[in-house]
Amino acid sequence: MSEKSNGVADVELRTLHRRYQMAKDALERARREGVIFARIASILREHDYEALAEFCDKKEAECDRKIRELKEKIERYERELKARGVLR
Repeated sequence: MSEKSNGVADVELRTLHRRYQMAKDALERARREGVIFARIASILREHDYEALAEFCDKKEAECDRKIRELKEKIERYERELKARGVLR
């Protein structure tokens, strides 16, 4: 492989690893947000604010969907990084 193509492969690998890290960070944020919305909904229901609680339920469901999508993305990145010998 030429020196230039090695450089391109290195850049692609760093980019892939950066995307992997960003996805992991986003997953953690989505998990925290989901917990927060669930807690807010619970508090609102205790005080009979059902409409606001339903809004929080929807936001929590969005977080859950985002979490599933991010997990799938992270798994793809992990497979690719393992195939390239970056992760074990």
